[in-house]
Formats: sequence, structure tokens, C-alpha cells
Amino acid sequence: MMTLALAIIIPLSMLIHSNSRISEAKETLRAEMATGNNRIADVNNRIADVNNRISDVKETLRAEMAATTETLRAEMAAGFSRISNEILSLKADLKIHELEHQNK
Repeated sequence: MMTLALAIIIPLSMLIHSNSRISEAKETLRAEMATGNNRIADVNNRIADVNNRISDVKETLRAEMAATTETLRAEMAAGFSRISNEILSLKADLKIHELEHQNK
């Protein structure tokens, strides 16, 4: 009878002990998963922050490029106008020169 009791009690106590170790391992894994999930959430927040900063910089650059483009267009138009006026002046001078030579 004693042998039978030992044959039941020892494996049963080992099973209870292994179940408690499994429960402890589960809790440890749950805690580690929660920590990992928090780290992932932090990284996602950082990525979102960087994306927002990039969007802000892109908008700033677009605005600066638009202003620069308008300035360059105005400067080019003024330059072409000066060139056009200079060409007209040179044509007039050439015409005068041609008339002077014809009259000689």
C-alpha cells in the first residue's frame, strides 16, 4: 500500500511542480512580450515623428522652390527684355550705319 501511495504521490507532486514552472514561464513570456510590444510601439511613434518631420521639410522646400522659381522667372524675363532692347538698339545703330555708308 505504501509503495502504491508513493507511486502516485511522487509523479503527482512532480506534475504539480512542472505545471507551476510552466505557469511561471508563461508569465515571464507574457511580461517579455508586453515589453517587446511597448518597444515596438515606441519605434512606431519615432517613425511617425520622423515621417511628420520629413513632410514638414518637404512642404518648406516646395514653398521655397516656388518662391525661387518665381524670382528666377522674373529675373529671366527682365534679362530677356534687356537683351531684346539691346538688339533693337543695335539694329537701329546698324541701320544708321548702313544709311551713313550709302550716303557717302
